Amino acid sequence: MSKKCIFCQIVKGETKAWKIYEDDLCVAFLDVFPVTEGHVIIATREHVEDVFSLKEEKTYMHLMKVARKVALAMKQHLGAEFVNIMTASGVIKHAFIHVVPRYDYDLMEAVPDMENKRAVDEDTMADLAKKLKLSGTKGGKKVAESRSERPTG
Repeated sequence: MSKKCIFCQIVKGETKAWKIYEDDLCVAFLDVFPVTEGHVIIATREHVEDVFSLKEEKTYMHLMKVARKVALAMKQHLGAEFVNIMTASGVIKHAFIHVVPRYDYDLMEAVPDMENKRAVDEDTMADLAKKLKLSGTKGGKKVAESRSERPTG
């Protein structure tokens, strides 16, 4: 883990985040500057510079499996018309995937404008996290689906 990496801090619970899923390989949490309402980041627990530097393909495949679960929850609980799942290496040097819910009113092209970010208030973030919360496993134990309304960290 890198002490300077914001995603490593979130994974370790040192920085506030609205986590919606976690297991032994990854943590999913709401992006604090989302492209659309409900935008989620799925980051590896291990600090790796990007998804293409992952040691094992199964970790990448696991991220995609979790992304699919998150996307289905977005469609069911947020009313997303469709969902973009993508990698976007850049400023944050960590292996992660964006899961961006899309709505008929978001007025973006098929691929979202990743520069079109905005801040969202804490009450909205708490409500979104509650709607998207999924259950996972950590250390071989089930992390129960919970509808916590407060960020962890």
